[in-house]
Amino acid sequence: MRTNSVGFRVSGVALSILMFFVFSGLLPVAVVAYKKGTKFHSAEVQVQAPAEEVYSTALGIVYDDPAIELRKKDDKNMKVEGRRGKLTAKIEVKQLDGGKTDLKINADAGKKEADKELALYIAERICEVLGVEYEVVEE
Repeated sequence: MRTNSVGFRVSGVALSILMFFVFSGLLPVAVVAYKKGTKFHSAEVQVQAPAEEVYSTALGIVYDDPAIELRKKDDKNMKVEGRRGKLTAKIEVKQLDGGKTDLKINADAGKKEADKELALYIAERICEVLGVEYEVVEE
């Protein structure tokens, strides 16, 4: 591979510009803390958005995904529970100071590898719908 090709230089410049915006704080990057357990997995992220918007996005994802069945919802406390197959996921949204919102997701750990990512899948979908750039950090 030639490292002096035009494509390589353009992608290097684009990456440099992106990193400049991320490190200068002009492009906020949320950190999704993902933890795998033997019985359940969890994902937690703080986003710069109103809690009501994060909660309605979570509900929208549950309603729009035919594989996820709505089990419970508590609009007052901004909690929702959904089920995908045999796995249950609990989503909790809390408003923080400074316009940030804390999003916590706990999901059953499945036996198959595809089942093991339900908490992370929901957190990533919410970030994507909200237009939040994120990075996953496994704890």
